[in-house]
Amino acid sequence: MLGTALLAVVIAPPALAQPPAAPEPLRLRVLCLYDGTEGTGPARGPLHEMLELPANHLGLRFDYHDVARGLPDDAAMERYRGIATWFADGALPGAERYLRWLVRQLAAGRRALVIGQLGAAVEASTGEPVDPALLAAAYRALGLLYTPASTENPLLIELQHAVEPLVAFERRLEGELHWFDGLAASAPGSQVLLRLRRRDRRDVRCDAVVITPRGGFVAPGYEIWVDPEPPHGAQWRVDPWALLGAAFALQGLPRPDPTTRTGARLAYAQIDGDGFASPSLAVPGQMCARVIYERILRPFAFPTTVGLIAAPLDPDGPAFAGQPELELARAIFALPHVEPATHTYSHPFDWQQGNRAFAAPWAGHDPVAEVERSVQVLERHICPPGREVRAVLWSGAANPPAAAVAAAARLGLPNLGGGLTRRDAAQPSASELRPYARWAGEHLQVHAATANESDFTGGWRGPFDGFRHVTQTWEWTGAPRRTHAVALYYHFYSGEHRASLAALEHAIAWLRGHMHELFPVPASQYARTVEGFVGAELYRLPDGGWSIRNRGALATLRFDGERRHVDLERSRGVLGFAHQRGALYVHLDERTAEPVVYLSESAPARPWLELATVPVYALRCEERSELELEIEGAPWCRLVLAGLRPQASYEIIVRAARSPADSAPPARAFARAADAHGRLELAPAGRGRLVLQLALSPRQGESR
Repeated sequence: MLGTALLAVVIAPPALAQPPAAPEPLRLRVLCLYDGTEGTGPARGPLHEMLELPANHLGLRFDYHDVARGLPDDAAMERYRGIATWFADGALPGAERYLRWLVRQLAAGRRALVIGQLGAAVEASTGEPVDPALLAAAYRALGLLYTPASTENPLLIELQHAVEPLVAFERRLEGELHWFDGLAASAPGSQVLLRLRRRDRRDVRCDAVVITPRGGFVAPGYEIWVDPEPPHGAQWRVDPWALLGAAFALQGLPRPDPTTRTGARLAYAQIDGDGFASPSLAVPGQMCARVIYERILRPFAFPTTVGLIAAPLDPDGPAFAGQPELELARAIFALPHVEPATHTYSHPFDWQQGNRAFAAPWAGHDPVAEVERSVQVLERHICPPGREVRAVLWSGAANPPAAAVAAAARLGLPNLGGGLTRRDAAQPSASELRPYARWAGEHLQVHAATANESDFTGGWRGPFDGFRHVTQTWEWTGAPRRTHAVALYYHFYSGEHRASLAALEHAIAWLRGHMHELFPVPASQYARTVEGFVGAELYRLPDGGWSIRNRGALATLRFDGERRHVDLERSRGVLGFAHQRGALYVHLDERTAEPVVYLSESAPARPWLELATVPVYALRCEERSELELEIEGAPWCRLVLAGLRPQASYEIIVRAARSPADSAPPARAFARAADAHGRLELAPAGRGRLVLQLALSPRQGESR
């Protein structure tokens, strides 16, 4: 009998493939809460005017919310890294509701930076104190143990511990200890930067500046000093960069940087139309605009955005100035390096009140018509054929309502105005550094990178040579931190006085002397770069890289304190990099929608672009054979290539870029030697698109 063999075949289901890990979004937005009942909107409070620029420099973007109108739900909070507050007092509408909300946000893993008053010790609608247990719970969620021990008697307060210069950044504390309450850092890992004691109560302490695992706290009076006398200047007591970086755990994260392109500092020039037809005292018998045209615009072929006021140039309007003004305006807009822009139609001095410099053909104040009609007039009567208005430059107080900013957006025009950063010997504090933009409804108003000559001359009351000090602002905002682009921002009335004209020429001489490190752009491109900064989204990749999306015209990622190099073999959409001011600047290729950046301890094995002062449209590197760059030629063109063989000589061919159908354009060839560090500097002459080819093999006769 044959046995029956049983063969058991076990078929195991295939192992489920693990889905690739998804990129982790870097939440770099901070929700800034303000109390609308305090009488200051988001654009006038200290969070915007003083803290937002250091936050911008570290890559953070601020959104604002009025707590008097309710609080965002948990779903809306998912996009935020944390919360920042700087309340003026301790009373808040819905105080207990706010405290419970704050505790919940901290429990969910978000961070909070509380500057000044916690803001919710009293219910504003009734004047009643909140439940002490709830107040203590909010402090505890932040990492602080609260024991009421309040005093404002400076004779009872003594300094026990201070970490300088973090808490003596611009102004020291001696003789200015005026606030105390019982607050002790309780969370493990907290860092106390300033600790105070009461002389009459040794059992309590006040940790007045502290970083905790959940954020940070700065007690009232220890964040900033404000001069009680006009003009009420301010000085930081605490280092805002260190405070923000620690409170929001930003160490090692990439920063989108709108100040820089291919390693060079962005620079632009902007002229507002005020004083166009005013008589010049410097050149009697001429309009100020004629003086600026002859003395500044024609000799200095620097990208300049000129915003004209349309009303006096509108032949069909009630304020038409005449044919000479019209012809001069056309001559200015015809200059090839001038970018046409509007300075609105009737030049409102204050966009909220509606007072204006010129009559308009409509009744009342119409912010939308100010934008739309001005563009129509300038394009119909002033712009040369084939050229259009490219930007809106806000007039007067530069405080347009949301409807006006939306009108510019509908026309596809970037807008610029306000901000007015100034930092010099007269205003030396970093509290004078203004942020890159503000929200006006759903659209951005981009701020000017530097104050104009009105601010330097007391509102054009004198001294009229005050604008020469703008160069100090450019220097102080360029080092040790590059916080702003360079902006030569002035009005046509700078042609009125000899002193004002000399000050303007002094500023231009500074620009000429620094062209080797500047990247000149029209104002519209600067504005688009800021828009890209605000909209940029960064992601941490599972394998250690970083990607950036929705960056618009933004062209730089910065890694502070980073000594490593970019891994060019693994990265995508990177033209090169540079180590400057203790940071790694990564140059992003405008052709790549989503660049990816990896870092490496080792320098790349192939050459890279270290610096360019002109646009680089393409960089191709054939391994060990040829490097090719396509650039936009300009008189200030400077290129620095790195990663070459030290002191080797290389042959470079420069030709004009042409389509394949064109005949081969004439080319120029020359040789250059790399320096001892393997850097090669080039300044190719020519305008328009140029192609540079560099053979990577040493020249014939040289050893390898």
